[in-house]
Amino acid sequence: MNEKTLDSRQKHAGMTPKGIEAPLHGNFNLIFQNWIFVGIWCLVIGYFVTGCSSSAPPYPADYPLTTDVFHSRQNLCTGRIPQGWFSAAEDTLAPSLLGWIVKQDYSSSLTLKELHIDRITAKRIDKEGLKLLANISMAFEPEGQGAGTVSVQPKEFSIAGRDYCGYELTTGTDCKRIVVFYAKGRYYESIAAPLKGIGSEDSAKIFSAQEVFLAGLAF
Repeated sequence: MNEKTLDSRQKHAGMTPKGIEAPLHGNFNLIFQNWIFVGIWCLVIGYFVTGCSSSAPPYPADYPLTTDVFHSRQNLCTGRIPQGWFSAAEDTLAPSLLGWIVKQDYSSSLTLKELHIDRITAKRIDKEGLKLLANISMAFEPEGQGAGTVSVQPKEFSIAGRDYCGYELTTGTDCKRIVVFYAKGRYYESIAAPLKGIGSEDSAKIFSAQEVFLAGLAF
């Protein structure tokens, strides 16, 4: 078949060599545009998923730890004690506490206790997240004269693969931080609080010590 015969058949079919290439270029452009559209939506979805998930801890988790080992009451967990702190003897603990870590100058303390949650509430926490547990914890804070006001609303964050939710209460010049979390089928609450008036800069260091202490707990 010569070139004249081929051109004649193409013209008879209403197509030219350029006409054959045009649909191919059109399809390629359409596919390319679809991929761009999908890529943009992936970025948007990723942004919202990241925004809704746990974020970085609000305080630097760089407080130094000692080699001294903390053992909780009932041996539910162990961990390392922050530098400049010590673990109070078990016979000095309140019945509700699993552990009490005190700064060596007795200016502040870290506590750890288990929160006993019923099954229905536990299912809600599993579905709605740790902010619900933080709000439950907040509901049990003392009211009336001397009660703290919420200075930092509950915020979820992650350290070393474990999720937490913390909020802060301020009473006068004192600020304490409450962190709740879940580990090995149990719910816990840790409170970092001053035992005497301290400045906001020292509060940040105490909260940093709390984060490092919690991150190092093994259950």
